[in-house]
Amino acid sequence: MNHLSRKKNGLRLDVGCGRKWRGDVNMDLHVQPTIHDLSRTTLPVHEIPNFIVADAHHLPFKDEAFSEVVCFHLLEHVKHPYKVLEEIHRVMEKGGSLIVEVPNANELVEMNREAHIYTWNKYTLRNLLGLLFKVEDIATYGTEKFPMFKRYAPAINRILTYLFPNKPPINLRVRAYKRTSN
Repeated sequence: MNHLSRKKNGLRLDVGCGRKWRGDVNMDLHVQPTIHDLSRTTLPVHEIPNFIVADAHHLPFKDEAFSEVVCFHLLEHVKHPYKVLEEIHRVMEKGGSLIVEVPNANELVEMNREAHIYTWNKYTLRNLLGLLFKVEDIATYGTEKFPMFKRYAPAINRILTYLFPNKPPINLRVRAYKRTSN
């Protein structure tokens, strides 16, 4: 699944971009280094193109302004994830696509749970997104690339997190679409 393939005509909004922007327009409430942000590809905030400081609960854009919205590792940190998704829905064109990535609650190690207000597994994430969007698929990545290790994923994740503390745990990535009719 190619999650970041761009629609031919339209703009991509990255909600909660942090220091790793993926959009034509990039926004976050504040940008500070995080445990996920230590790669060499991150940019200082003044170098992020088309960067806007804004709250994801109140997006400062007109209705149906974007053909695609990406939201990576944000929903687990916001106070009202449904409100954020309502705002994303509002600024997306009809038929527009949404890509969401969150840590997989089933695979989170204890030290990462404390940083999150909410956690999701593939079922709860599908239920949340399904309230507003047509969910295409949910992909996990990490140890699932090695099926023989799946049984040991939590233990492997703990070891990998200990050895490589700057790498995120196993994640869920979803592509969903704004419905063209209710």
